[in-house]
This record gives sequence, structure tokens and C-alpha cells, in this order.
Amino acid sequence: MLKDLDILTTAMKEVGFTLVHSEAGTMDSGSAEFSNGKTRLKIGKDRSQWMFDGSRKELEPLGLWKAFNDTHEFRDALLEYIKREMA
Repeated sequence: MLKDLDILTTAMKEVGFTLVHSEAGTMDSGSAEFSNGKTRLKIGKDRSQWMFDGSRKELEPLGLWKAFNDTHEFRDALLEYIKREMA
């Protein structure tokens, strides 16, 4: 989790978010929380699959109610979400 988290942390920094908390778990799992001072975003990784933390009602219309197997694909979805919803 922590190795791949560097990819996300670098991308998030470019859009004004910093890593405020991360917790590694077992079997390539864990969670992380980013903040830009007014908004906090939580993400998780479970057995090598990345996902957004949120309700189905909130995430499904955005195409984010799914697990992402690829860190780069997840990063791109995360950045697109930020640009679309927080611009």
C-alpha cells in the first residue's frame, strides 16, 4: 500500500491536497486521508484494489462506485473527481 500511495500523494499535492493520515494493513490493504484545508477525502485499498470512501448514492452517479485494480487508473479517476466536483 505505501509504495503505491506515493503515486497518489504526488498527484494529490499537484491539486492542493496533502496526506494527513495513512494506515497500512495486511495483504496490500490500508487507508489514507487527504485534505486541502477545507475538504477531506478518504480512500482505501483492500487486497490490491483501490476504492473511494463514500456512499453508493454519492459515488455511483460519478462512476466511482467500484474497485480499481490499477493505481494509475485510480489516480486518474481521483484527479478527475477533484477537478469536476471541487473546481
